[in-house]
Amino acid sequence: MTGTSVCRSLAILLLINAVTSENDSILRDTKQGRIEGETEVIDGQQVAVFRGIPYAQAPVRGLRFKNPAELEKRDKLLTTRKWPPSCVKFNRSPLSASTPWNKAIESEDCLYLSIISKIEDNDELKMPLLAIFTNENVNLHEIIRHIVLKNVTAAIVQFRTGPLGYFSTGNDVAEGNWGLKDIEKALTWLNDNHQYFDYSPENITIMAQNEEAAALSLAAHMFPNRAGLFQRAILLNGNSHSPHFSPDESVVGFSKKLADTVECDIPSQTQMVDCMRAIELEELGAALNKIIVDETHGILFRPAPSEHLEEGKDVYARIIGAQYTLPTDIAHEFNENYTYASFKKFLSNLISAKDYKNAALIRRLVLHNYIHSQGDKKDNKFLWKQTRQMLIDLRFIAPAELELRTPDGERPESWLFSYAINKPISTCLNKKSADLSEFCNLLFNFTTIFAKVGKPSTCKDSNPTWPQLKSIKYCYGKVQDNRFDLSSDFYQSAVSFWNDLVPMIQQLEVPGRKETDVSEDEENELDEDDVQLWHQRTESEIIDGEKLLTDMPFRQEL
Repeated sequence: MTGTSVCRSLAILLLINAVTSENDSILRDTKQGRIEGETEVIDGQQVAVFRGIPYAQAPVRGLRFKNPAELEKRDKLLTTRKWPPSCVKFNRSPLSASTPWNKAIESEDCLYLSIISKIEDNDELKMPLLAIFTNENVNLHEIIRHIVLKNVTAAIVQFRTGPLGYFSTGNDVAEGNWGLKDIEKALTWLNDNHQYFDYSPENITIMAQNEEAAALSLAAHMFPNRAGLFQRAILLNGNSHSPHFSPDESVVGFSKKLADTVECDIPSQTQMVDCMRAIELEELGAALNKIIVDETHGILFRPAPSEHLEEGKDVYARIIGAQYTLPTDIAHEFNENYTYASFKKFLSNLISAKDYKNAALIRRLVLHNYIHSQGDKKDNKFLWKQTRQMLIDLRFIAPAELELRTPDGERPESWLFSYAINKPISTCLNKKSADLSEFCNLLFNFTTIFAKVGKPSTCKDSNPTWPQLKSIKYCYGKVQDNRFDLSSDFYQSAVSFWNDLVPMIQQLEVPGRKETDVSEDEENELDEDDVQLWHQRTESEIIDGEKLLTDMPFRQEL
């Protein structure tokens, strides 16, 4: 081979290597050992990317249904260049041999976080950290574009959900709330390792959506050493007051039912839990789908009541978001067979004597507020629409406002807004359609400004002004048609009904026939207040309740 041929071959080889070579490696220390990430160059800015950093031991086999275990220090270099499998979601959909479970996408070994940050020449510069808790898929370049290039370090944190996160015996055998404890463990790791990634431990904002936001809000109240783990929170469509994810003893019963379904129905709770630890995930998921239960009351596997869940102890700045449309996992196509009897059966399950004192009277008020005063009960489409509106108000709108209240009346620095996009975090941090770009840019402009300066708007003309809530006459933001507008009276009718009137009704001692919950299989010409005979009470029986009703400063007419 001639010298010219050798040079040509070498040039071709170098060209191939230049095209196919991976991104440059970057090394960082952590308290558990050294890790290897990679660098990306986006818009001329060099970015450090570490994906799949473990913050606890894998919660598998003997560590299933246990608190996240401390990692041991390792001597070997750990490669963190790929997204880890997300935690198993168990969305009550087929998970069996007929529907293969893709272990590359979801895994029980999932307690990982990823950190993405700008590489700066100034070692003294400490970026704020935005820690997003999600088990949804996200896109690296969208994270860099929406967060990192705006001078905010991003952390993507995974934690256990479903039965793996909340299976409980109601006692020390398996107390539950594993997912909430994962959150604390991850935040502790982020605080302990801040010096290796050049972000400030005194400038940490946490963020999540839907049930993950509810878990994040509950975890913020749960742990004795929670002070200082974070400074601000962004909670979208979920918080500690979300009724479908609030702590409930029912999780113990569902845990027992799940154990029975996989033939772990052993009298000894210790042996039963050990049996459950040996069950394969495919079998666990298939068994979960076999549990027939009305989920009107909320999610089956949710936090268990705990003495550690102390409400109102922390006052931290927050952005609260509420979706004014139903999430796609709830909203279904119109059912033409949905009748007034169907609505009342739904209502009886939603407002049950199990969950509400004076449930029948509350249902009567619901019928007036959502049906009789709004439209024709014989209109099936109207009934269907009002069913959905009630779920929006009860699950998302009212809890968003309630989260802003504190027991002593002190309002933390708070900003409130509503939006229509389903799962905005994972939607915006993934490859998306062009028509969502404006919404996503707006959302993360506010989010990153909040993470940097503690409020979601600045004095710059290019940023919309979003004043802090300071009175009952809320000045809240509404994102609609890719515009951000300010409005007042945050869904006042729904807020007054669910946050003020319903709790007041539950405090009354109302005489009358308190029948069991109505469950109608066929059309009944009588409204529920006729069946319950509330209208036959004497004046002396209702005068106290009526006085309370007229004294309440509601803006709606009951």
